[in-house]
Amino acid sequence: MKTPHAILIGLSLIAAAIFARDVVPSATAAPSETGRYAVSGSGDPGKYWKINTTTGIVSSCDRTGFCVDLPNN
Repeated sequence: MKTPHAILIGLSLIAAAIFARDVVPSATAAPSETGRYAVSGSGDPGKYWKINTTTGIVSSCDRTGFCVDLPNN
């Protein structure tokens, strides 16, 4: 492959990446967006709370992803 071809291919890939950034939605949500789950720190290192915003179920989870639903009070 000659240098001009390599430069053209590189610029094409950069242009495709810039275009795709506007087409593909971001995986992160803005603070104002509401999704199905909300996550909050529990105050205990390595643990967090997961709240299902549809059903209201609160789960206590650890960093491995193991979650236990907490009883409703």
